[in-house]
Amino acid sequence: MTTQNDQLNYKYIFGRIFSLLVKPIQTWGKIRDSENASDTMMKIVYPMIGIISLLAFLKKIYLLGWGDAISYQQALVYCCAIAVAYFVSFFLISFLSNKIMTLLYKLPDDKLTHQQLVGNVLIIFGALYTIKMFFPWTGLIIWIVQLYLGYVIWGGLVQLLALEKKYQIFPMFVILILCIFIPDQSVRLFLQILTSGAI
Repeated sequence: MTTQNDQLNYKYIFGRIFSLLVKPIQTWGKIRDSENASDTMMKIVYPMIGIISLLAFLKKIYLLGWGDAISYQQALVYCCAIAVAYFVSFFLISFLSNKIMTLLYKLPDDKLTHQQLVGNVLIIFGALYTIKMFFPWTGLIIWIVQLYLGYVIWGGLVQLLALEKKYQIFPMFVILILCIFIPDQSVRLFLQILTSGAI
């Protein structure tokens, strides 16, 4: 049965994106105090991947045409490749982020907190990917926003991981670079695997 909270899930996601962009420090503090990693995945990450995949499907159908069964097949492959790519990216970036902190800064192994950090950041990158998918001319604007997301990530390092100031810059840039390149390259890779370059 669908609850009122489920119905408001997408509004919740877009509110989170806006809040992280406008007031990242305060938002990370609220996330730290009131949300765990499981909440992040169920309320934020998984629904956002669903939104991105659905919009990719609709875009592909629009481009290929609505009346052909092959169009639906290709669109389904396209949206599945994007969904798998974002799932893999989420867990891979979280794993790498955790390893960087444990190896370089001797922090405790904390996979769940890194999933919480990466999941909240990755939904913004997913939203930017979707905007670019429909409006390719926004590429330069999106790159500028992506650079600003370094500040958002920094806020997460401060609030969620309580990382000392002298250790904040390097992991901020590493996580930013991973979030920029891994999802994009993963989408390309899975499209190539699933379509043999046909899409």
